[in-house]
Amino acid sequence: MDRLSIQMLGSFTISFNDQRISDQDNRSRKVWALIAYFIFHRKRTIPQDELIDLLWTEDQQNNNPAGALKAMIHRARNTLDALWEGAGKDLILHQGAGDTWNRSYPCDVDIDLFELLCKPAADGHHDYAKDVEALRVYRGTFLPNMSAETWVIPVAAYYHNCYIQRLLETLPIMLQNEHYNDVATLCQAAIAVEPFQEEIYCYFMRALLAMGDRTGAVRIYQKLRESLFSNFCILPSEET
Repeated sequence: MDRLSIQMLGSFTISFNDQRISDQDNRSRKVWALIAYFIFHRKRTIPQDELIDLLWTEDQQNNNPAGALKAMIHRARNTLDALWEGAGKDLILHQGAGDTWNRSYPCDVDIDLFELLCKPAADGHHDYAKDVEALRVYRGTFLPNMSAETWVIPVAAYYHNCYIQRLLETLPIMLQNEHYNDVATLCQAAIAVEPFQEEIYCYFMRALLAMGDRTGAVRIYQKLRESLFSNFCILPSEET
């Protein structure tokens, strides 16, 4: 059976063979929020009351919240039908007093891979290649178009912190092994995700200086200086 490919870090996309849908293609925020919630909680059946609270505040709920939820699930299924005919009914199932993502349908979700790669080895061994792969998988904030959703905020913070921790543990090892190009590439991507982490700029400058690119190192320093001053009215540390 062909597998779904789901990206939730940096953007929210669902791909199947040559078909791809994204929360940027549809303006219905609630529909995509519902699909994302099903995928993130796909290991359990979600009660209807929980889904109603997810989609509408108490003031927004009408006299028939169950009917409104049914209509929203119908719209979510229609959105998924762009992957293949009948995909919506195949993927979102009604079970008892709730609804669930079809756990039997094979799918690859980037957050699953990211968590697996970030998990420390049982023997405490630091796997350099595994760390680099984890940093590659993290393409940005978890569900960026839903960053204001109450349930998304702590999850996004968790993955972001995992990424920064793994990055700051891996960069010194890469510098020690003289993988300067790799350090520069990772730092450039990291600054787009975390533009105010001074330590990342320092690793970037060290890599550029090691490669003889003094002009590039000065440029990165100036970028850090401008970013810190324009946002916080502070300057880089003396060490930097």
